Amino acid sequence: MVWQAVLAFCHSGGRDWSMADALPTHLANASHPSADVLHPSEAGATVIAGIELRYLLTLHLVAAGPSTVKELVDVVDRAGFVLAGRPSKVISDALRWEVARGRVVRLGRGSYGARRVPRSTFQRMRQRVASAAPGGSGGCR
Repeated sequence: MVWQAVLAFCHSGGRDWSMADALPTHLANASHPSADVLHPSEAGATVIAGIELRYLLTLHLVAAGPSTVKELVDVVDRAGFVLAGRPSKVISDALRWEVARGRVVRLGRGSYGARRVPRSTFQRMRQRVASAAPGGSGGCR
């Protein structure tokens, strides 16, 4: 039963949270470090992931300068989104892609800064994040 739920969740691309509830309660122990992470189905929260998350973080780094992962988690919260999973890991995984593309630089452990982003890319990022925002014209893919 446990493996069926895990496989169904993985095959859905992490989008089928109904199967995540079928996991045994000992796996969702309250003493687990990520137990305080908001479940995406709670409070009608909008989950941000993938390209929209990368763009939101990169835009913040361009506008505000170097930031820590903790500050970036706060940025996501203030924007009205939630992260599915452990926030620090989700943020660092998302920024790893941007570092590889040369738009973000890792300054140290848990600290990132922006590099030069072309104007056309910047505009595309702004449009994509605006459409993913709660109440925006679109949603996260």
